[in-house]
Amino acid sequence: MSCDSAWRVDTLKRFVAKEHRLDDVSTGIRDWVRSLKPNSVGAHQINCSDECERECVESFHKIVVRPLLPALKYWTRSSFRTVNLGGRYEMGSVGIAEEHYTTKEAAQGFKVLVVKLNAHVSVHNEPGEPTMFGHMDRYHTQSVYCGALHALLQDAEGAFVDELRDSFQRGMDRLSVLRDPEQVDPKVRALYGAITSAQLQAVRAMTDVLAHDSHCPTVYLILPCVTLNRHDDDTEIVVGLHLIDERKDPRTHEYVGLGADPSRYVLDHLGGRIQVTES
Repeated sequence: MSCDSAWRVDTLKRFVAKEHRLDDVSTGIRDWVRSLKPNSVGAHQINCSDECERECVESFHKIVVRPLLPALKYWTRSSFRTVNLGGRYEMGSVGIAEEHYTTKEAAQGFKVLVVKLNAHVSVHNEPGEPTMFGHMDRYHTQSVYCGALHALLQDAEGAFVDELRDSFQRGMDRLSVLRDPEQVDPKVRALYGAITSAQLQAVRAMTDVLAHDSHCPTVYLILPCVTLNRHDDDTEIVVGLHLIDERKDPRTHEYVGLGADPSRYVLDHLGGRIQVTES
């Protein structure tokens, strides 16, 4: 990685592993992209189908997509989007997005493609009680957030569960770790499961990028994130940053953030906000 890129990614590191407002994260991404002065910008956003992810989607669209991406038609701008149960990254999708955003302007220099993946979990606080993750009212009825990840941890059946299970068990059995109360406190299981899922889906995206021949020099920023669904404004944690820079040969790859072993996560609170470190 060039010194210039390494220095610039430092401006995003402050978001890693700490809870921030959705708009603050989106603004940080927008400002980082602008600092590179690319010829063009594209975006690929991956979210769970859950309607509670609307705030996350809209923040990214309002602050990153509208001011940075090229007009599609009638002056509208849009990210390339994947929306499915659990926010699963679909192999091959980044290549399609990269081709779409290789505009004439991009081909004259380089482009930035932002790939933002969000898992999600609810956070519920009652005065004098411990923070509850994964369960919160929905339309005045108790519900689970994320339903897909909850189904995975409950060993339910279904095609989407099979896909998630394959990711969680590749390399190590993370499901057994999450289900073991000696390794992961059940009170934080839903949070740690969401962090792990975001990380694993980002690895799939990163693998896809590294196997793809871009149509023009491209800087890929892959951000695995966890939306914290709340009764008030949602927030999010950026759990990692992959920066793949193809402006020089050979391309470079830098990663900053948490790993994908939930037994190592340590939950803390800093200034009223959630922070996750590793032991």
